Amino acid sequence: MGDMIIKTQQRSYSKVSGSYPASYATGNGISAAHATLPSTNVVYSVLSNNELTSLIKFTAFISINTASSAGIRFLGWNSYSQSGSTTLWVPNVLADFNLFQHGTAGSVPSVSLDGATVYLFNGVTQVAGTPTANLYSPRLASASNVEPCSGIFDAAGSEIVTVQFKDAAGTATGGILWSPI
Repeated sequence: MGDMIIKTQQRSYSKVSGSYPASYATGNGISAAHATLPSTNVVYSVLSNNELTSLIKFTAFISINTASSAGIRFLGWNSYSQSGSTTLWVPNVLADFNLFQHGTAGSVPSVSLDGATVYLFNGVTQVAGTPTANLYSPRLASASNVEPCSGIFDAAGSEIVTVQFKDAAGTATGGILWSPI
C-alpha cells in the first residue's frame, strides 16, 4: 500500500477594515445581546457563507507605526428565536488579543495594502481569561522583527463572528486579514 497524503484546503486571506477607537465599542448589537443582526466588522457568517468554520486565522494591521495599547477582540454570535418571531442575538468572547509593534516608529515594517500604507503587528499576546488560542509571535525569532504575528482561534458553533479594534490613541484605522481553516 502506498503512502497516503492528507490534504487540507488552504484559502487565501479576506480583509475586514475598521477604525481603531481608544477602547472596544460596547452596547446593543455591538457587544451586548440585542434583537438586531450583528453587521459591524463581520468576519464570518453562516447566513451568507453557508459553510461551517471551526478555526479562523488572522493577521492584524494598522495605519500608524506607533500603535500603543492596541488590541483586537473577536465575538461569536448565536441566535435565539423567541416567541412572536423576534430573534435575540447573544455574543460570546471567542478571543481577545494585545498587539505590539516592536521597534521604533521608523523601523516598524510597512506594506502597501489595497493602495494604502499599513503596518503589520509583530507581537501578540492573549488577554487572560479568554478561550485558548494559538499565537505566532515572531518577535523572539528575529532580531529585525520584520515577520508579522498571527493567531488562530476557535469559532466553532458561532453563527456570526465579528471583530473589534482598539488603540490608545483612538485615531487609527486598520483591520485584519483572515482565513478560515
